[in-house]
Amino acid sequence: MRRPLSRWLASISARLLLVNAFLVVVPIAGISFARTYERELLRGEEEGMVTAATAVAAAGMGDPRAPAVAACARAAAERLRAQVRVLDGAGAVLVDTGPERVELRTQGRRLLSSLDPRSVRRVDVQESLPADAGLAARPEVAKALGGAPGRYTRRMQNVRGVQLFVAEPMRAPDGGPAVRGVVYVARTTYPVLVSLYYVRNALIKIALVSLGVAAVVALFLGFTIARPLRRLTEAAGRIAAGEHGVALNLRGSDE
Repeated sequence: MRRPLSRWLASISARLLLVNAFLVVVPIAGISFARTYERELLRGEEEGMVTAATAVAAAGMGDPRAPAVAACARAAAERLRAQVRVLDGAGAVLVDTGPERVELRTQGRRLLSSLDPRSVRRVDVQESLPADAGLAARPEVAKALGGAPGRYTRRMQNVRGVQLFVAEPMRAPDGGPAVRGVVYVARTTYPVLVSLYYVRNALIKIALVSLGVAAVVALFLGFTIARPLRRLTEAAGRIAAGEHGVALNLRGSDE
């Protein structure tokens, strides 16, 4: 006959198993959450860049020199906090909203205090490839000039993390194959990195609290296990010494 669940939960082995499972599950769940959170943030970043590039390309009805394209590019750059450039069919820059500016909130892997505004520095992002070398030579731009969307990721020079690049071709409204220009959007993953640092700090706090709870539970289990064993040892010694009528009065249904 199987023991009832309540009796099994009252056993010493079940309590030790639950404590060990708690110590194993909490870190694994935290790591899994951090990875999922990072993937979702990066996917949201890229989707936002693609949407902005498509909107800018559609603003000029296929004409990269249209005034609406420049206005839409500036609005998209301000909304995304990114750098938006519009190129003509040869890869020459027609519109450039300027380099992306980020607020440095980290020093190495350590978050700076957000309470002190003097600890936050604003810097312009420096691309790993010089712009004066010609944007048309970049693989993502060359792909867009060929009629297909281009995507690329590069390391940044002066900011931690990487920089995402999205290049969308601009075609005539009739959908012809000729590419009249390219919308080129660049955005860093530094804000994602800062968000991950906040998540990391929160996970560290949760881990410390979990260790504290586990320590308290372990002390409680040790007390509840050691005290009956000590009483059993004392009673066995008294019985071995010839004392009769020793009563234990132990309570509980564990081992």
